[in-house]
Amino acid sequence: MKKSQYFIVLLFASQLLNAQISKSSFLIGTDFPSQYTAGYNVAYNRFNTQFQAGLLTTPYNNIVLGIIENFGANPNIVEIVRESYKKGLIFTLKQQYHFDKMYFGIYGQHLTLNADAIPLDIVQDYYNINLTSYWASIPFFSTLLNYGDEITKIQLESKMWQGGILVGRRFPFSNPSFEFRAEFSVSKNFASNNTFTSQTPYPESLYQLIDEDIQETYKKYAYIPSLNFYLMYRF
Repeated sequence: MKKSQYFIVLLFASQLLNAQISKSSFLIGTDFPSQYTAGYNVAYNRFNTQFQAGLLTTPYNNIVLGIIENFGANPNIVEIVRESYKKGLIFTLKQQYHFDKMYFGIYGQHLTLNADAIPLDIVQDYYNINLTSYWASIPFFSTLLNYGDEITKIQLESKMWQGGILVGRRFPFSNPSFEFRAEFSVSKNFASNNTFTSQTPYPESLYQLIDEDIQETYKKYAYIPSLNFYLMYRF
């Protein structure tokens, strides 16, 4: 984690520790099209600090990749990350300022995308490399096996750091213990880290090329707008 990310976390934590907590809430809901989520919200004065954990899965994964591609990302890179983007965990930290029923804020997100196979045919064509030439280095291994075999596949796991802004509105229920919140937010990618594993000894230089292209793609095109809806239970 970069120094700036540590600073943001420490800033939120120090405000929370020094504040007099007036209300706490549990929440469930969704950030469309990012995640299905649950979390905990702490209110003090006009400020709220919110912690969320969520799951990125179908159909949200394809929508997010479609957004990135529509912003101009190379379709080949999008296809390379598609399988690993099918499932992931998202952790979110928000700092909000409330006035009446409206509020705005900033937030940071950490995404861990599950390791999964990348399409070797696209890698081979896009990077102009003959991957089958590395299969012969495995003893007693036949080069007649198909792409994606358990031994020849390359697995990709990605970690992403997003930062964003939000604006929202509270909708209190007649029962003061419950409240509905609706938000609009947009985040931008600031950093990513990609790990490649394979039983076949593909060159490290290939992994570096793919990693650089994925990082550049996320930084340039991973702007993710989101509509967020939460049911809050206050206690």
